[in-house]
Amino acid sequence: MLTETEAVENIQTILEINQGRTLKKLIYVLIESHPELLVKLESQNQKLFHVYNEYFDLTVILLDKLIVVIEQTTWVIKENAILSSVWIIEYAKSLLSLDGYIETITKSIIDTFKPNSTIHLNPECSIILYHQVKVLKRLIQEVDGVKETLRSQFYEEFLYYLTVSSINNKDMTCDPIREIILKTLEHIIKEITQRPFSLQTTKQSINLSDSSS
Repeated sequence: MLTETEAVENIQTILEINQGRTLKKLIYVLIESHPELLVKLESQNQKLFHVYNEYFDLTVILLDKLIVVIEQTTWVIKENAILSSVWIIEYAKSLLSLDGYIETITKSIIDTFKPNSTIHLNPECSIILYHQVKVLKRLIQEVDGVKETLRSQFYEEFLYYLTVSSINNKDMTCDPIREIILKTLEHIIKEITQRPFSLQTTKQSINLSDSSS
């Protein structure tokens, strides 16, 4: 409902209730609950980690959708409007757990493409990856130091795991968002490795395989 374009002005009013404090609480829960939940699971049962992973994936999806919705509110000029994508990122930057949140997103993306990965990019997993790469790209672009931190922590993983062949070997079955995922991944990899990188080969290979089937 919140993404219906004809209701943008109403969306803006809802999200700005209490000067955006309610929205801040939601963002706080999405990002700050991540380490607390992880500690609880580590102290209980390893089998519960799949629950944590599902929860974390949902927080990334919701955060991405919130950013999209907030950007839509800028379509309507409203006096004293407070919301913007800059507003949500600036608030996220103030949260202590943001670095760990970004690190977890990055690890999940790397795990998808690393050698011997058993992750199959069915439609559900492709959609999760779609939101992950969008959020990571946004944070790399708008939060100072993220790119440098990820480069120091994951440079070799990006260089040797996220290759054209490893990405090409993943059969993304969700066609409508495949190109967006590839373009966004391409941008992220270039930013982290500081090297030329193109997934044009990947797209061509997929198209050829599709046409031959």
